[in-house]
Amino acid sequence: LERRRVLHARIVEALEAFAPDWAAEQVERLAHHALRGEVWGKAVTYCQQAGARAHDRAAFREAVASFEQALQALAHLPESGDTRGLAIDLRLALGGTVFVLGEYGRRLALLGEAEALARALDDRTRLGRVLAGKAQVLMNTGDHNGAIATGQQVLELAAALGDSALQGQAYFRLGQAYYYIGDFGRAAELFRRNVEV
Repeated sequence: LERRRVLHARIVEALEAFAPDWAAEQVERLAHHALRGEVWGKAVTYCQQAGARAHDRAAFREAVASFEQALQALAHLPESGDTRGLAIDLRLALGGTVFVLGEYGRRLALLGEAEALARALDDRTRLGRVLAGKAQVLMNTGDHNGAIATGQQVLELAAALGDSALQGQAYFRLGQAYYYIGDFGRAAELFRRNVEV
């Protein structure tokens, strides 16, 4: 087993060294060998890239598997601000993929984990992205009041950060939530602000 682990790790090094252009196109193979070679940092990177590529071609189950493997590999790295930030990003990516598959409960759980990490890091930018995703899921699951409350938090964060993209997203999510509860005037006002931003 140890010999196999070493061979897998050497395959990763060889692919990166001898065929860098090819390596960029073969992240799935690199992820496979990095995982089996226990080259955890590279495994995280390549699994994340493989997940993104699978998501882009609508291979959502493959994307879920790759993002899950990236999270498993990440658990082997020393905990730091960088790894916790990456843990948030991976949960956002995985959550976005399971959302497409209709697994709303799982996405909410992932967003809850990501929210706790973002608050612990005091990473307000990532927290805004997490809460925006949470507002979307709450709205899609019929918790319109929860979506509105969460959307207001996103709006406050966006204003404090001066993040116009996040502000636009917050206006859009809030507009949707008000539309679904039948407050069309408020929804129109929020959508108008979304367009202005």
